Amino acid sequence: MALVLWVVYSCICGVVEGILYHSHTRTDKRVDEHGYYTIQRVIVGLGMFWHEPALLIYAGFVFPFFHDGMYYETRRYLNSSIYRGGFFTDLPMGSSAIFSFGIITRVMFFVVGCSWAMIYVFSK
Repeated sequence: MALVLWVVYSCICGVVEGILYHSHTRTDKRVDEHGYYTIQRVIVGLGMFWHEPALLIYAGFVFPFFHDGMYYETRRYLNSSIYRGGFFTDLPMGSSAIFSFGIITRVMFFVVGCSWAMIYVFSK
């Protein structure tokens, strides 16, 4: 159940951040929230997977696929002139994120994360 909840959480984070970044005005005094987001994700991940810490590897690998995809799709929905590829946008535009991945890397991470989870779950 925690595996599915993590996917839902990842998607919700992407949508919320897409809306927030769409509404930001570009100023020199803008605060970069990525540190806050990272802390929040670590806390939520630890809370979801405290009983199976090995599944944190799954969480780390599948998060970018769903989060970034939903972020790009939300931004494209709100402004059709950016992230024209939507969920499958290849490279982010001017991102200040700690990690930014193109679609090929996101898909590879997704496959690795799901493989890890399947091996872990079925080996028990």
